[in-house]
Amino acid sequence: MNYLLVAPTLSAPTLDTVKELSSKVFTKIEKLLKKFGQEGCVVKISVLRDGNSYKVNVELLNHNLYKPFIAFRDSDLRRAIGMSAVKLKAQLLNLHNKNK
Repeated sequence: MNYLLVAPTLSAPTLDTVKELSSKVFTKIEKLLKKFGQEGCVVKISVLRDGNSYKVNVELLNHNLYKPFIAFRDSDLRRAIGMSAVKLKAQLLNLHNKNK
């Protein structure tokens, strides 16, 4: 699984943290996609700093059946990315169960 990170408002140390955290947090998503036979997907992570909070958008590209999208806003960037991964996993499971 590949990652596409779009974060024009973040500086270098914060951007590196986002890259490291994303590779750790989205491993469960990668395993789930392999289980569903959906390899080669791209996770697009967009991070915008808006005042005292961060807006994180996560989109799954190159998926055969659907195009999941998650938007989450929080003052803690790590929590926003973590919760986005949790919500994406739940959405994938829900959509997969509906298509059975």
